[in-house]
Amino acid sequence: MTTDLHTIREMPRSDRPRERLVDLGAHALSTAELLAIVLGTGGKGRSALHMGQEIITGARGSLRSLAMRPVAALTEHAGIGRARAVVIHAALELGRRMALETAMIASSCPITRWCSRSSM
Repeated sequence: MTTDLHTIREMPRSDRPRERLVDLGAHALSTAELLAIVLGTGGKGRSALHMGQEIITGARGSLRSLAMRPVAALTEHAGIGRARAVVIHAALELGRRMALETAMIASSCPITRWCSRSSM
């Protein structure tokens, strides 16, 4: 995938995060690509994809680490103001809540409980 271009519009259509999500599904995108979609646009000569890469690299590649950072810490990245930092945190919180729902559904399923007991 090409990432050295200044804007996502300069990238081949097949490499653009939004188009890749539509064509291949969200599971096929890297974390940086998903963050680029959340950010929406880049800033000052950097694409949203480049900014997404910087953000996840700053969190040592960990979404959990990123979610634990305060909003103010995200604003230390060039082009990330309070509004964008809040949007990132909101997206991460939605993911956390989805994971919690999934865990709750799995723990309430009789087959899941039977399987977890029988494997002990």
